[in-house]
Amino acid sequence: MPLVSVIINCYNGAVYLREALDSVYIQTFKDYEIIFWDNMSIDGSADIARSYGESLKYFKGEQFLPLGAARNLAIERATGKYIALLDCDDVWLPDKLEKQVALMQSATDLALVYSDVYLIDKKGRAKKGTYFDTVSPYSDNIFFRLLADTNNPITCSTILFDKAVFDDVGGFNPDFSIVEEYDLFLKMFYRHSASYVDFPLAKLRQYSDSYSRTNVVKTSIEKITVMERGIDMLDTLTFNQSKRLKKKLRRVLLGRIWASFEEKQFTRVLPLIFKLPRKYMQLSSKLNKAAC
Repeated sequence: MPLVSVIINCYNGAVYLREALDSVYIQTFKDYEIIFWDNMSIDGSADIARSYGESLKYFKGEQFLPLGAARNLAIERATGKYIALLDCDDVWLPDKLEKQVALMQSATDLALVYSDVYLIDKKGRAKKGTYFDTVSPYSDNIFFRLLADTNNPITCSTILFDKAVFDDVGGFNPDFSIVEEYDLFLKMFYRHSASYVDFPLAKLRQYSDSYSRTNVVKTSIEKITVMERGIDMLDTLTFNQSKRLKKKLRRVLLGRIWASFEEKQFTRVLPLIFKLPRKYMQLSSKLNKAAC
């Protein structure tokens, strides 16, 4: 059996798909399999994937599913000890798997490793700097920091994780369609640790019209739901930790409302105004009671 299973979920990703797949085949680390999950594409993605022959294990879903649910099905087919995710519009650097497998095997308690990335636009042109230039990576106290910090340093196309840990925490929550990765990371890091490679091992394609930006209400509700579950998992809470969590909750709420005003999506603001402040008050009260 291969040591690593590379999971690629695709929905109409033909434009960049060959570039993504080629970046897997040129890896210096060769002990891997590719699990390709076609999420009902209609743009020729299937033909591109099948052109790689039997070295790529092609599966097609029976219906379109949210990304997390589709990834769960793909990972069920995986036989590797480790799982690496690659979005079909991103690109790996040649030594990505080699560096991360070595890091994973250097410690027994690691559930996941990640890395920095180069940022590119739709045409593949490099943007200034790297992701870690603006978002600081961390591995210590990772559960609380991921729960309380505004920015998440972990990008999905850079991660390599232990499949046994993934299975143990229940995989991606299919109820989420935007924050399923954030939810998974919190579940993993509640009892397990992570580490990172402090230089880019991939290229991440950025869009101004991403799904999370155009679904302001859903993003806010899902994120606060995940935060509430994370808060419930905390055994103890200091006053300063409570303060940090309330600050993030306010940013999630107010930031989304402000974004809707900026984009003149006024009908999206109303659900936020009526639903989320009540939830914030409930969580704030819970944090006040839990703080030492």
